[in-house]
Amino acid sequence: MSTRRRMLAIVAVLAIIVGAALWSRRGLTLALAREHAVVGRVLAASLRESAAPLELAGAVSILDEPGRQPATRAALQEAVAKGRDEPVDFGFGEGDAASEIRAGGEGSVELPAVATALLRAQKNPLLIVHTRQTERLARIASRRGWLGPLAAEVFASARSISAALDEDREAGWLRITLALEFTSGEAAEQALARLSSANGDYGQLGFVAQPGYERIVRQTRLVVIRLDTRTETAARQLRGR
Repeated sequence: MSTRRRMLAIVAVLAIIVGAALWSRRGLTLALAREHAVVGRVLAASLRESAAPLELAGAVSILDEPGRQPATRAALQEAVAKGRDEPVDFGFGEGDAASEIRAGGEGSVELPAVATALLRAQKNPLLIVHTRQTERLARIASRRGWLGPLAAEVFASARSISAALDEDREAGWLRITLALEFTSGEAAEQALARLSSANGDYGQLGFVAQPGYERIVRQTRLVVIRLDTRTETAARQLRGR
């Protein structure tokens, strides 16, 4: 990870999403026919206006099984590139025989409420992804240098992780907001303490918590993290994969 990328990551802040708003909402119904360990939605109409639409559309394929990643990436990019305005819903994960990618249509799989609320909290959302394979996500992120060892350990200990991608097109910035869900308020508070303990340490990717955040973390069992990066930087790195 370059110094510039580390600097962009370390200035992240822990954003607050009120717990009542998260848990009182039903999840969005996705156009999928079966349950998956990784599910999400690409807002194709918004993503096509981005500076890096196809790169970002295919990025979530990294969470699929290694042998299926190229096909999943190509299918996601094709669905976005077709020019239809319907959202593109996707599902895949460990043990799946094949990935499921559908643009529009009916389905029966519900996006969890925490992921739905996270999506609705974004100003200009591009996509949302929810995974129960937290160890796999942490391992991939750590191997690619996106997370320091301590942050990767904390991510792997979460019960689920939801990630929303939002873009400020005028400034050329992407915002990644992650909601780490834990089994208890105590476990969430411990995770927050570990992440905050490395504040200022670029190698460990330490975060700064807003005052009073501990109480909300205990109540919601969530640790919500925001990372900002340049759209052009993300696109360049994704093209190089």
